Amino acid sequence: MNEVIRDVAINISGLSKRYEIYDSPRHRLWQGLAMGKRQFFREFWALKDVTLNVMRGETFGIVGRNGAGKSTLLQLISGVLTPTSGSIKTAGRITALLELGAGLNPEFSGLENIRMSAAVLGMSDAELAKKMDVIVEFAALGDFINQPVKHYSSGMIMRLAFAVAINFDPDILIVDEALAVGDELFQLKCIRRIQEIKESGATILFVSHSTHTINQICDRAVLIDGGRVVEVGSAKTVSERYNKLLFALDAGAENKDANSPRDAKIASSVGVSEIGAEAGEYFRPRAIGGEVRPRGEIVDVGIVGHDYRNLAFEQGDTVRFRMRVRFRENTPHVIMGMMITTATGVDCYHTNLLCRDLMIESATAGETYAVTFEMPLSLNAGSYIAVFDCQYDMRATPKLVDIFYEALKFTIVPERLIDDGGIAALGAKIECQNIGKGI
Repeated sequence: MNEVIRDVAINISGLSKRYEIYDSPRHRLWQGLAMGKRQFFREFWALKDVTLNVMRGETFGIVGRNGAGKSTLLQLISGVLTPTSGSIKTAGRITALLELGAGLNPEFSGLENIRMSAAVLGMSDAELAKKMDVIVEFAALGDFINQPVKHYSSGMIMRLAFAVAINFDPDILIVDEALAVGDELFQLKCIRRIQEIKESGATILFVSHSTHTINQICDRAVLIDGGRVVEVGSAKTVSERYNKLLFALDAGAENKDANSPRDAKIASSVGVSEIGAEAGEYFRPRAIGGEVRPRGEIVDVGIVGHDYRNLAFEQGDTVRFRMRVRFRENTPHVIMGMMITTATGVDCYHTNLLCRDLMIESATAGETYAVTFEMPLSLNAGSYIAVFDCQYDMRATPKLVDIFYEALKFTIVPERLIDDGGIAALGAKIECQNIGKGI
């Protein structure tokens, strides 16, 4: 255990990580022969001068766009990578959920992999004996627990890896987007287990693109962008700053000219030109150059007839949310869905095609589907976030095609100074009578 400041579980000071980018293998050879006299590579700083303190027993969130440096930071803390400069001091035993299933042997059975993983994590035989039944039950693989992992689906591998790591009783738990896949019930089970670890006094580092999840389980958070710390504070404050960053960048890049290169590239890619097709209507596209999903992607989202950059409605207004999904591969048993949450991550409403018996039996490579969700906004005044997702293989183990976190932000404007509170606009009728004295 490294020595750290009292009550500080993780002390990070001036941490930087540089990568050397070579254009060809011969440049790498030349660099070795140059003996430092000449540089044949380009520098890429994944992290630059990061300084943070994470307190003991704290659940600390890390948010940022793809490529911001989040995963690099976790890999440095867990010891997978070594820093270029700066220092990291940690207090206690660390369990890291960085890439689920990466250390599993495909020839071993589930039980054999549990024993192997436990040994790698430093769990004694006696400790494993006490926890084996709990781990097996958590994984919920049934008879497959005795079968070779090479016969597992990706969802089953995730369950096995998570079940071992999450039941290890660490002093510091590091979770990197481990909840981004898997069915909803398993995700809820994982979150409950993380809450139990939190209540036991362990320190948790949690990376997610979802501010809903960050607000749900984190005390504080940090926003990282371009390898640097942008803001550290409460989960709510950092989540709001992250949303502003996402929307500001997107709005700044968007050109209202429907014939702009950006709009043309997105529209032509699906064979339909809808962006800016109606006065005041602009849908939010996925950022060009972002993460590439192998099976497909959510092309754009929005509310029909509105500009996604300025969404404000009155209570009860009926709106039509719309998403478009393009498939790169033939994909079976597909559904699309959406969720509305408060700005602090409380789930207000969610639905999907399966709720209306509209599952797509098979989506063909090259096809694009447009899905519209029409509903009255029966919500009280406040700020809300819309999230969209697409899943497949719904008749077996559901898997993710794509998810668009914090896709749209909208507000319900108050109708009067004093109004009903809470989330749902239930419109209670209230009667008050004077029934006299003597009761």
